[in-house]
Amino acid sequence: MKISVGVRDADEELLLKHREITLAGKRVETPTKSINKALAAEGFNEIFKNIDLKKIHKIKSDASEEQKFNKGILSSCSNESLNFAFISYSDEIIPNSEDMEVIADVQYAYSDAAIVPLCPRIISKNTGENLFCKFTDFVREYLRIVETLNNKSVLGLIPTKLPRQYVPRILDIYYTHDITSFVLDSDGSALYSNLSWLKSLQRKLYDLGILEEGFLYNINSGEGKFLKNANTVLAKDFIAITMGIDVIGTNHIPPPVSTDGWIKIKQSRNHGPRLFDPITYGYVRKPDISLPDAKKINIVRKYNETQQVKQILHEHNTVVDYIREKEQIAANDVISKGAEIRKFVLSPGRQKSLFDK
Repeated sequence: MKISVGVRDADEELLLKHREITLAGKRVETPTKSINKALAAEGFNEIFKNIDLKKIHKIKSDASEEQKFNKGILSSCSNESLNFAFISYSDEIIPNSEDMEVIADVQYAYSDAAIVPLCPRIISKNTGENLFCKFTDFVREYLRIVETLNNKSVLGLIPTKLPRQYVPRILDIYYTHDITSFVLDSDGSALYSNLSWLKSLQRKLYDLGILEEGFLYNINSGEGKFLKNANTVLAKDFIAITMGIDVIGTNHIPPPVSTDGWIKIKQSRNHGPRLFDPITYGYVRKPDISLPDAKKINIVRKYNETQQVKQILHEHNTVVDYIREKEQIAANDVISKGAEIRKFVLSPGRQKSLFDK
């Protein structure tokens, strides 16, 4: 069963589209921010679970462990939203068939779509052709298993740390399986910091003729780093909607820090957590708000702002005039960068790079 994706409105200047996605009898419009069960709204209810070989072997040998794992996913499901369960496999070794069956089964059971599991250590611990071979072995084994029982739509995985020379090749593999929607796992980084990679991905989707047939879901995106004593920073995760990202997921990756780093964090806690500001499209420090409250507020603010963006796009055919005066958009020249991506992707006469096929 393939995801039904329709385009209601397309921005005249940016690679931003108002899409209508129908899946599992539910309809969601993008661009949007993923939500959780606590937010009673239509959208993508994002569920994230880590798994490793130790946990897999416990599930295989102890029914109570499997029940506990499944209960953790089920308790996070929502009746109103599309439930997307993301499983992140945290070991470097490629799972054998039995182990991959466990991963596929626990992901599949309560998710409205079958999603290729995240595999950050396989990506980070390998290089060159060895990296590509291990990653494709991982993907092929998952697809082999899930397609034997599948009546759900499948979303492919594209780690944003996968070198760009391998992106067209993995997309060709997905294309042979009729997969046209993808999860981009940023693993704590931000697509905005690697726009040339994003541009090459979008162009390949265009060349395959599937740019309009699916959608892109960005998970684990970095939000942007505050410089020194700065109190505001560009919301790098959110502004990806101006560059072709349809769903802004949540970042589940804690920043890697040394012991000295933790000391500095403790010393700077008076700066407080960050809040998304829809007026500036930046994050601001709010020392008087707890981190859990800040996370809830950020989900609501981003979700509401994407609703506003869809409305503006429908009324004016572009959101450029609406966002150009926002402080962080102007300060970081976001509009021209987004317009350049659209021009490159959609221009039939664009000059090919060495990495294009």
